[in-house]
Amino acid sequence: MRTPLPTIYNRYERLRYEILNNPGIDAQSLPYLSAVVRESLRLAMANPTRLPRIVPSGGLHIPGLPTIPAGTSVGLGAYVLHHDPDVFPQPYEFMPERWLDCMPEMLRNSMPFGMGSRQCIARNLASAVVWWTAEALVRADVLKGARSVGEDIAIMEWFNAKVVAGKIELHW
Repeated sequence: MRTPLPTIYNRYERLRYEILNNPGIDAQSLPYLSAVVRESLRLAMANPTRLPRIVPSGGLHIPGLPTIPAGTSVGLGAYVLHHDPDVFPQPYEFMPERWLDCMPEMLRNSMPFGMGSRQCIARNLASAVVWWTAEALVRADVLKGARSVGEDIAIMEWFNAKVVAGKIELHW
């Protein structure tokens, strides 16, 4: 389901108002900008598919579940966590407002740069760049009047998402 254009424009104006009325404030401390970035990373994570791991000798024992035998390929992708309707109602909708009153489950299910010892080593740098870039784009008002075409994105095993048409174009 697609978000109606008036809603998108209202969100953009709210974001622009917050940024323009807080000059000199660190971008990561702006609540609505942070919500927009978190929601963007939820829907467009760097690696949407699972990165497989092999269960070591002795198997994997999780309380309340059957033992997973050694040698079994396991993994959980961010796509599954980021689109869990129990945690993110209307999971395919861009709804940054959900992050303004963030529940612990949302943070638990959010892993746009991976998790644990194998998460992206540059996640802090990448996050800062995303925040600064979003702030700069809004300040420059380059997105005003833009509309997206060619929106279909397919999840390609194993590592990346791919735009079906090869690109996403913005027209003014």
